[in-house]
Amino acid sequence: MASSSELWSGGFRKWWISHEGEDGPKGLDSEGELPENFPQIKTDMEAVQEKEGGTEADVDYIFEIPLLVAKAITGFKHDEVCPHVINDEFKIMTREASKTGFFSRFLGKK
Repeated sequence: MASSSELWSGGFRKWWISHEGEDGPKGLDSEGELPENFPQIKTDMEAVQEKEGGTEADVDYIFEIPLLVAKAITGFKHDEVCPHVINDEFKIMTREASKTGFFSRFLGKK
């Protein structure tokens, strides 16, 4: 089991968080200037992992850390119902460039 999240901007990776779960609930790696929500999410999920039995637990809660960090930023998680997904498709929304200038629109001209 592996999970990861990362932020790219201007062609450069700003940060990444990765969990390789081959050896159970450990092995969280990270690099860069991590989001502000990372420390709290990490602390919370480590506490859940310990409460459920640590490395002997049936579930790897550390797996969730990169995914929850991404969800806090994007508003969705891959394995949860997302009201913005329509017909099993995630759409990228963009702003269409205006064909008229500001003053033309302001004066009501097209």
